[in-house]
Amino acid sequence: MPALTLTPNLATPDDFYADIFRAQLSTPELIILYFNCVSEIGRPMQRLAILFKLFDNMPIENEFQFGCIAHMIDKRAFGTNTELLALAASREAN
Repeated sequence: MPALTLTPNLATPDDFYADIFRAQLSTPELIILYFNCVSEIGRPMQRLAILFKLFDNMPIENEFQFGCIAHMIDKRAFGTNTELLALAASREAN
């Protein structure tokens, strides 16, 4: 019987653990962290948000609110979240 592989689509074991951590965060917690990343006190959190692509799966509940600050957060923190990436791109275009 072949060994069970827990990280089939992940580059490193760190990606696996980052996914587990991110999955433990509720939508309201992700939203708080998102807005916290642009505050003066929370700005250091952006480094971790980028490292772990923290907002990769965060749903967008209000395009206006999220779009207003999407350009202030490094796009790498959005991972493959196409909604956030589009909001950031449209805001930068204006």
